[in-house]
Amino acid sequence: MENPIKIGGRLSHYQILEKIGEGGMGVVYRALDTRLLRHVAIKILPAQAGIEDKKRRRFIHEARAASALNHPGICQVYDIGTDHGLQFIVMEVVEGKTLRQTMDEKKSLTDGEVLDIGIQVCDALSAAHARGIIHRDIKPENIMITEDGIIKVMDFGLAKLKADPPEMPEPRKATPAALSPLTSMSTFLGTAAYMSPEQIEKKQVDERTDIFSLGIVLYQAFTGTQPFHGFNTVLLMKSIVRDDPEPPSQYLHDKRTTWDDVILKSLAKDPASRYQSMPDFQADLENLRDRPRRKRLRRMLWGAAAVLALILGVAVTGLNRWIRTVTGLNSGGNRGIELKPVAASSELEHYPTFMPDGQRILYSSFAHGSGFVAFSNLMMMDLETEKSQICLNDKIVIHADVSPDGSRIVYALGGRRNPYDLYISDITGQHPRKIEASGCRPRWSPEGNRIAYSTDVTGHVGMESAVFLYDTRDDGARRISPENGLMFHDPDWSPNGRWIVTVSGVGSVFELWLIDLSTGEARPLSDYGAWLKWPVFSPDGRHIYFISNQNGYFDLWRVAFDCVSGKINTDPVQLTHGLEIESMDISPDGRKLVFGRTDHDHRIIKMAFSEGTNRPIETWIILSNLEAVENIEVSPDRSSMIVETFIDGSRSLFLFSFPDSTGTVLYDEQPAFSPSWSHDGRWIAFDAGGGDHADIYRIPASGGQAEKIIDHPGADWMPSCSPDGRHLCFLSNRSGRFELWVNDLLAGKNERITDTPDLKTRGFWSHDGRRIAYCRRRSGADSTDIVLYDLDTKSNNTISRFFEPLYGFHFNTILRWNRDDSSLYYAHIDQGAGWIVSVSVENGENRPFVQLDRETFRQRFDFSENHVFFVCDYGNTDIWMAEGMEE
Repeated sequence: MENPIKIGGRLSHYQILEKIGEGGMGVVYRALDTRLLRHVAIKILPAQAGIEDKKRRRFIHEARAASALNHPGICQVYDIGTDHGLQFIVMEVVEGKTLRQTMDEKKSLTDGEVLDIGIQVCDALSAAHARGIIHRDIKPENIMITEDGIIKVMDFGLAKLKADPPEMPEPRKATPAALSPLTSMSTFLGTAAYMSPEQIEKKQVDERTDIFSLGIVLYQAFTGTQPFHGFNTVLLMKSIVRDDPEPPSQYLHDKRTTWDDVILKSLAKDPASRYQSMPDFQADLENLRDRPRRKRLRRMLWGAAAVLALILGVAVTGLNRWIRTVTGLNSGGNRGIELKPVAASSELEHYPTFMPDGQRILYSSFAHGSGFVAFSNLMMMDLETEKSQICLNDKIVIHADVSPDGSRIVYALGGRRNPYDLYISDITGQHPRKIEASGCRPRWSPEGNRIAYSTDVTGHVGMESAVFLYDTRDDGARRISPENGLMFHDPDWSPNGRWIVTVSGVGSVFELWLIDLSTGEARPLSDYGAWLKWPVFSPDGRHIYFISNQNGYFDLWRVAFDCVSGKINTDPVQLTHGLEIESMDISPDGRKLVFGRTDHDHRIIKMAFSEGTNRPIETWIILSNLEAVENIEVSPDRSSMIVETFIDGSRSLFLFSFPDSTGTVLYDEQPAFSPSWSHDGRWIAFDAGGGDHADIYRIPASGGQAEKIIDHPGADWMPSCSPDGRHLCFLSNRSGRFELWVNDLLAGKNERITDTPDLKTRGFWSHDGRRIAYCRRRSGADSTDIVLYDLDTKSNNTISRFFEPLYGFHFNTILRWNRDDSSLYYAHIDQGAGWIVSVSVENGENRPFVQLDRETFRQRFDFSENHVFFVCDYGNTDIWMAEGMEE
């Protein structure tokens, strides 16, 4: 969208003089107030389609919070208004540097400089606290130092009034928050690095959270290092919650301990052990000064927020993911329902299930660490005391269930070649016995002699799956789901043992199915046209609970079920809104429900690297707070990027512009997948509709109406555009199985270019348009191939084979050609590291190209000259409980 603000133009009665900064929360201009004849700074919220309501509310909240304060150490807000359809804040102009800039220049500051800064910040925050305002985002980027040495505290966008009622959740928005390209890796952990333990643990905060954050700032300014450390955001937050910092004296060459007691007291984990007010903290800082001096006279220089405080201030949007509480359950006839977290930490808690007594649960806790996919423990929690203990700690333990008599557990155990194997052991985890390879989501039958589970039947989990029944009495297993080309997942037993409910489908559409064990008949129960998962019978069998994204986010739904006829009696009722539930279970009495809930924070990172050494040089955050990013692709002219992500609960296409760091929602009419730029950058092809309803569309990159260009009753997925602009390669099951096809857009003809039962990825065109690269998972073999199709010879040739399959192989596995088509790049994760690997087209030789962060790298990437763009996942999953459920 064209910027309506012009240099020399007007916004209300303010004449725009120059642009002085830009960030995700707005653009800052120096302006002249023509009424009062003074220079001011105006922060303007961009008028773009991708701006979400939450950002607008935060923009207004910042103005109101700051305008309530009149203190020389706090940037003064003069006015707020709307003109030309733009919201703006008018502020004083502050000339100077951020504390971050100062520390970067000096590495560590002198005692006097740090004390002077700390005392002034304490004084400013004391004034804010006296008005009941807690800043909640104290960090070096939000502390300005003027040319006269005056400290200004900036950015009250996350401020909270103590008198406010407890924060209620807002409807979840997934519109990406665009970050400035100037946000470097030095601020990648900026917000997390200065959070208090109570912020991370989502507890109520007060003045003492600002004390903790200021303590971290002063520690870093004094020693040149941070008190808490972590390789990524999750580990850093874990360190803040659990680790005791080294005394500051340990980093000083003379080992003087003058500062230790004061700084360490400000960093106490328990708020009750910290300074209880800013004046108390300030008093001890003043006592540290070498000689008595009068408190600094208050001097005012009215001015505006400096650009870096603005730009880096937007990085705090990710903090909302950590402190936001969940929305409540719909009553749906239920009264007195209460929600509370029962396992919420910096680790990833998944897949809760009730013990038969209803007083304890099992769940998987994934700890981030080195090695292949880190590790996880099977935990047992007492719900009354909320204390957990390790039940199993072997590799990757997930999807556990307890036998009805409470004596045995069945669980899925991760490994290298078979991602999940099923084991049975006693309740203590002793005497494990493997019963099946590649199984998951096991559930005991009501009588305790049989286990229903879903398993991979192709050698790789998630590609084709079926429901099996294992009998513990004879160690026999048999398939009970039909062989109809659909995938079957997540079985659960009815209380009478007659029925098994499961979900079945392909792509993004899965429906409820019912298997009658008395007759062997399997039939669909629902036709909602959405993604359903994790069905669970209520203890009396009168309802089926399930998770579905029918209205955008994965929430909890329920239908009434007739145990005699095996039919659904009512329309589905939605019980939660915007919670992003991944799994759940119901207590034996039907009054409690535990569920795993995910906070998404996918980030798109830009990394510059040396072409000669392939070593990273610098890293930027491009976008953050995205949900479920599956594909990214840079435009041919390298001016923008198309992103496949969730926005407002719908899988959409988001177009992000590099020059001005703005974005627009390009398409969200129906679920959209796998965007691909045309050769000239004018069009973007994609598939939409999901599952067997998917067809190929294209939409102008400038925006407008999408048009269907390939229409077929089968599933047509994942288009990629040829360099000559005439052809599309796409994946389709129109021949009865998924094969790669090439469509001639001018002639309207389709040609199949593969003919094997192997699972295949999308195709990727070489720059000269003569070859198409793709990956395939060979049926019946434990290997993954990189294959080239030659359009001249019409032949498929394997250039590289991996006998241990590429980790995370999927339809969406990415290949990229280098500039001269001599090699291909792919993503690989192994031995605690994520890599982009180069494979030679001529001889198949594989060489590591760029190393990335294994723990967050999602194997989605693209190149632009000497830069690589990749996706990282900084989300978290916790266990929550709903009490007071009624049938």
